[in-house]
Amino acid sequence: MSYTGVKGVVTTITGLVLLAVYSVYAVASGLVASGDLRRVAIAMLVFIGVSVVAMIVVQIVLHVALAVRTAIRQGSDKDIDKIMAQDMVEDEMTKSIAARAGRAVAVGAGVGLVAALVLLAFGVVPAVALHVLLWCFAAGSLVEGALTVWYAERGVDHA
Repeated sequence: MSYTGVKGVVTTITGLVLLAVYSVYAVASGLVASGDLRRVAIAMLVFIGVSVVAMIVVQIVLHVALAVRTAIRQGSDKDIDKIMAQDMVEDEMTKSIAARAGRAVAVGAGVGLVAALVLLAFGVVPAVALHVLLWCFAAGSLVEGALTVWYAERGVDHA
C-alpha cells in the first residue's frame, strides 16, 4: 500500500475511534439532549483539541513506524532519509487525491448545517442540532479518509 493510502487508513481509523469515544461520552453524560449549551460547547472544544493532538501524535508514530519498516526492509540505514523522502513527496497525484477527497468534508459541512437548521426550525433542543452538525463534519472527514485510500490505491482517473 502506498504512503498516501496508509496515511488515509490510519487517519480514518483514528478519527473513527475519536468520534466513537466522544459519542459514548456525550450520550452517557447527557450532553446530546442537554439544555446547557455552554457545557456542550466546552465539551466539543475539548474534544476538538484532543482530536488535533491525537492526530498529530498518530502521524508522528506513523512516520516513525514507516521509517523503521523501511530500515528493516533495506537492511541498512544509510539511504533511509532518501527513501522516506521519495515515499512522502507530495506530487501532483497526491494533490489531486487531496482535492477530490476533500470535497467530502465540504459536503458533510453543508449537509450538517442544513440539518442543524432544519432541526432548530422544528424546535429540537439546540444541543442536538450542534451534535448533528459535529457528526456530519466527522462523517465528511471519515469519508474523506476512505476516498483518499480509494484514490491512492485505484488511481484518481479510475474512480
